[in-house]
Amino acid sequence: MKKLCNYWAVWVVAILFVACNGNEGKSDKEAVDTVIAEFGDLDELADMLGIRSAMQAQVPYQGRVLRQDEAENYQKDSERYAFLNGLGVLLCIVSPVTFILAYTVAYGTGMNDE
Repeated sequence: MKKLCNYWAVWVVAILFVACNGNEGKSDKEAVDTVIAEFGDLDELADMLGIRSAMQAQVPYQGRVLRQDEAENYQKDSERYAFLNGLGVLLCIVSPVTFILAYTVAYGTGMNDE
């Protein structure tokens, strides 16, 4: 996160640098290089922009931490769900086959009828 914030700050300063000093035929990359060369240390740049606290801020973890028994129960439930889902798909595939076989046995193939 800190590295991302550093790059963001450099790009902002580079855009401001180009806007204030004119483009002078420089590309964005050259403008960023110029800003880094002028300021040298990104910490100085952060102090100048007043974003030091944002760069050092730690984003708290927003997710939920599971206990061991909750994780094991989840795994067991997932395995059971996967098995039942597979069984349901198998029954959907097999069910028409039973009707086709029953019809064939009861009435024959119909190819030998004259």
